[in-house]
Amino acid sequence: MNKKKLYNLVSNFKIYDYYSYRSKQIRTLKIDNCPIVHYPDNTPCFEANSYLLHLLFKGLSQNNGGTLETYASAISLLIRYCYLNKIQRISTLDNDEFVDFINFLKLEKSKTGKFIRRSNQIIMIGQRCIEFLIYVQDLYNLKNFIGIGSQYRIRLISKITLEYRSKTKVTICTHSSLPHKVPSLKKRPISKDHAIKIRQFVSSNTDESLRSRNLCILDCIELTGARRDEIRSLKVQDIVDALQTKDQYPSLRLITLKTKRNDSYRLVPVPRTLLNNLSIYIRRYRRRIIQKSIGTNSDHGYVFISHTSGHPLSVDTFTTYMHEWASGAHIDSKVSLHQFRHKFITEKIIYLIQEFQIENKYKFREAFLEIDKLKLIVQQWTGHKSIKSLDTYIDYAFLEEKNIDALIDKVLTKTSIFSITEKIKELENSYLEEKITKDFFLDNLRKTVMDYSSLLSSSDE
Repeated sequence: MNKKKLYNLVSNFKIYDYYSYRSKQIRTLKIDNCPIVHYPDNTPCFEANSYLLHLLFKGLSQNNGGTLETYASAISLLIRYCYLNKIQRISTLDNDEFVDFINFLKLEKSKTGKFIRRSNQIIMIGQRCIEFLIYVQDLYNLKNFIGIGSQYRIRLISKITLEYRSKTKVTICTHSSLPHKVPSLKKRPISKDHAIKIRQFVSSNTDESLRSRNLCILDCIELTGARRDEIRSLKVQDIVDALQTKDQYPSLRLITLKTKRNDSYRLVPVPRTLLNNLSIYIRRYRRRIIQKSIGTNSDHGYVFISHTSGHPLSVDTFTTYMHEWASGAHIDSKVSLHQFRHKFITEKIIYLIQEFQIENKYKFREAFLEIDKLKLIVQQWTGHKSIKSLDTYIDYAFLEEKNIDALIDKVLTKTSIFSITEKIKELENSYLEEKITKDFFLDNLRKTVMDYSSLLSSSDE
């Protein structure tokens, strides 16, 4: 089977959204990267693309591809199967053909002879294809195409409707050909030891500009709790705006994923040291690279760029970097960027526990969820759509104090002190290893000490 990807991400895609009677104009929805599914002969697949637009208007994330791309990837496999097996219309697919499609997913191997997909991935692909086929049934008002019972051409064995995030109802369908689910280990935050090893490896890069950029990426991952797409979307203007505020904990603007529109964002308080590091990278290295590559007039404004082409780093590049850093640090276990997000959220909860000597996790969860202001602030930091999503990070208990403003200041202060301490260590190591000049070392050390002094002064007030 031809393994060429059967969808393309179209940038700056616009589609009709609604008609404004007030302005008497058609309003469009702009999509930065919209997946367009096509057959192997490059003919667009109407049913697949109609389904993706249906998902888009339901609110699936499409930032840099996002969740919408994962659906495109799954159903494009079914589109390829139909094309290569001369099934002219998707609406004529039958049960035996669907079983054959799932068996192919199970048996496909790589060049080295290993199975390409695991059971859980096959289940995910199969269920999304079933959801797509149910949409096709509704689209053409078909009778007896897919459902539970012998009268259907594609026969499901169960169809369960679950309530998701208190409001949204989700239907999960199962087919007899799908494999059994393999229990997966609960995702855990990256360990402190692994985080230190990765930072040490990144700091060892002899290329000064790459070292500066990669350390800034790592700082953003660790100190904002942002998703990889959100870090990729950081703009130079976001850094400038945050640095211009006089707040002790400046707020950095981050695009929030898992939303329908691209204009959804949140403000996350960050250590000023992080912003200073980003500013140094932008002024000292990024500006020069942009001038030499795409030119200042074509500057797209994204902070993190390729040092050869000047173009923004892709989402997959961030994942590739993390794998390379973990491998270079001789970490055997799999490391993902999302583990740093887990670490960020978990550390905030641990700070609360340490501050108020919490004893019981159930009492802590109860108290945490009762305090509206704290709920909203933590949700703002993390960009979760539902406050219930934070429950998985609460393993301790009982918030005895209700001075929320003081509590938040103490949590942010601990984060800032950690950031400053790590920055001083990096500067010292880089200077001793002659990776930076004496003037550069002293200038950055002076700024870092000023940040620390300012932090201590505000803590005493």
